[in-house]
Amino acid sequence: MTPDFSMMPCLVKLTFEECTKLVEVHESVGQLKSLVWLSLKGCAKLEKLPDTIFQLTSLKPSGSSKLTCCSAYVHDVLPDPCCQRKTQLELIDDTIEELTETFTRWENLEALILNCRSLKSLLVGVGKLPKLKVLEVFENLKILCVNGDPMDVTPSFPYLPCLEKLMLTNCKELIEVHESIGSLKKLQFLKISGCTMLARLSDNICELRSLTSLDLKGCVNLSSLPEQLVDHMELLEELCLDRTGIGSLPAALIAKLPTSLWSLSIKNSQPLKSIPESPISSLFKGMSNNDFFELKSTTSLRASTSWEFMDALPISCCESVLKLYFTNERIEKLTDSIGLFEHVESLTLRCKMLKALPDSIGQSKNLEDLIVKCHTLALFD
Repeated sequence: MTPDFSMMPCLVKLTFEECTKLVEVHESVGQLKSLVWLSLKGCAKLEKLPDTIFQLTSLKPSGSSKLTCCSAYVHDVLPDPCCQRKTQLELIDDTIEELTETFTRWENLEALILNCRSLKSLLVGVGKLPKLKVLEVFENLKILCVNGDPMDVTPSFPYLPCLEKLMLTNCKELIEVHESIGSLKKLQFLKISGCTMLARLSDNICELRSLTSLDLKGCVNLSSLPEQLVDHMELLEELCLDRTGIGSLPAALIAKLPTSLWSLSIKNSQPLKSIPESPISSLFKGMSNNDFFELKSTTSLRASTSWEFMDALPISCCESVLKLYFTNERIEKLTDSIGLFEHVESLTLRCKMLKALPDSIGQSKNLEDLIVKCHTLALFD
């Protein structure tokens, strides 16, 4: 414990740094009416500050809506009432690498300024600040995860120059991603998932040149993508559009998909009305192992979707497939388009409700293996 401060009324600056065994600050600290500086940096065992800290009027811990902390330990040990009264917090600490869950106590925080050179992750706490409007993070932050935040617009991103991974998940009221997202030149992974009110993406998202993975899963009101989405994404490897409202893939977008792309997933989205004819072969090239379909080289197709999507595949794609594995537990009938897979050598149909096979399946002259796993299959059409 610190000493009794009652006999030090003129104290202006108080520093206890790297006091690794300090667990308690004496309650008389509240009598230091002239104190303007308090540092407890590196006091790892300190669990809380006495409630008398509210009496430090020169530090303005209770009379002001703004608080500046020069040590992460200070904001960790502040009493809950102090945290709940603050709307602005500036943290200056070059040693901290990750925020702790104590940030959930700052429930009325509207502005958060983190001047922390070693900070690398914001995985906890920040996403549970319902009133946060301004987020400024300096220097080295690489990961930002916001889950379940009621915000309708994301904070501005210019203060995150080193950000590599951004996750916005289950933000049910989010309707806009701030246009400054295009400034994240080092961003490699972007996940905007379960944001059910999001209807459009800022065109500036097209400027994410370092992006390798884009996941928009569960954004059910997202009905279109910017045509310039992948103009500069030469490193893009994964694109997930599962459970979105997207009903068509723009030809201009498909034509520009980079050769680095190996996974495109459109599982349980709106039925695709069409897929562009000419560019689709480049889309398939080199792809493999994803939820929507699995392609090994350009000859093996594994699909779990509606047959309407298969109908939308251009002839050039069907002709290249030698092995086809199709799964759909609700489908009752296949269309004649199955005959377009005329070079297929192995065909597996896993469809519990399928009642008949179309005669056009006979057009597959090279078919060697036909495996049908269907409980209700009775005849050929």
